[in-house]
Amino acid sequence: MILINVHGRLAHQPELKMLGNGGAVCEFRLLSTRFAKGEEVTEAVTFFCFDAEAEKFCETAEKGQLISASGTQETSSYTDANGARKSFTKYRMTWHQKGARPRSSQQGAQQSEGAGAQRFSNERQGGGNQGGARQAPNNMRATGGGFGRPSSAQGQQYQRGQNESHRDSAAPQQATQQSGGGFDDSGFDRSDSAFDDVSGFV
Repeated sequence: MILINVHGRLAHQPELKMLGNGGAVCEFRLLSTRFAKGEEVTEAVTFFCFDAEAEKFCETAEKGQLISASGTQETSSYTDANGARKSFTKYRMTWHQKGARPRSSQQGAQQSEGAGAQRFSNERQGGGNQGGARQAPNNMRATGGGFGRPSSAQGQQYQRGQNESHRDSAAPQQATQQSGGGFDDSGFDRSDSAFDDVSGFV
């Protein structure tokens, strides 16, 4: 019995072929390169397997994938159309192990994972901003769970500032209403001459 151990890449996508007796067979070639006299030489070895093992191999293997395989040698002969006698050697696979897939397949998987991670991050950011959350004032104290309440002195100062701001903003409103301007329900000034006098803004 002649045994062989091979480590190479799949030359083509393996295909399952049905036999006349109802079984199935899968043939595939493994390629390996070497250098001889400064030139690159490619060696090819043909393996085959049957039935359930063949089906599983065809479903899980990919062209260009690294495969380690062992097999026993089987030589057959035939007569071609011209009457010449020819022989060929194949190896019945007894063990195999799948290795790295081709780079194109790995890059496609990485891009898919990257797109999924980016989409998940965007969804999280979008969900975190829902609800119209407003930024807390600077005098708020940050706590482990977010922003806590301001201290009493800071709270009084913040409230006094809010009251002054409200009072200052109300004065121009009253002056504009007295001059015949007025505001509609949306809060926008309907008077065409409300800002004719710009001396107060200089």
